[in-house]
Formats: sequence, C-alpha cells, structure tokens
Amino acid sequence: MFKKIIFLILITFSLFSCTTLSEMNEKAKGDGVPYIPGI
Repeated sequence: MFKKIIFLILITFSLFSCTTLSEMNEKAKGDGVPYIPGI
C-alpha cells in the first residue's frame, strides 16, 4: 500500500514537471520571459 502511494506521487510529479517545463518553453519562445508561478 505504501509503495503504491509513493509510485502514484512519483507519476503525478513527473507528469506535472513535464507539463510545466513544456509550458515554460512555449512562453519563453513567445515573449522571451518564462512565467514562473509564485514570483
């Protein structure tokens, strides 16, 4: 059970980081300044 939870967290984190990286790349191409949430 515990291993399943860690596995799910890893999958969701990897998917989230992939999407944010692609979004930042697109925005950097668009206006030259990547948008970083929280700043």
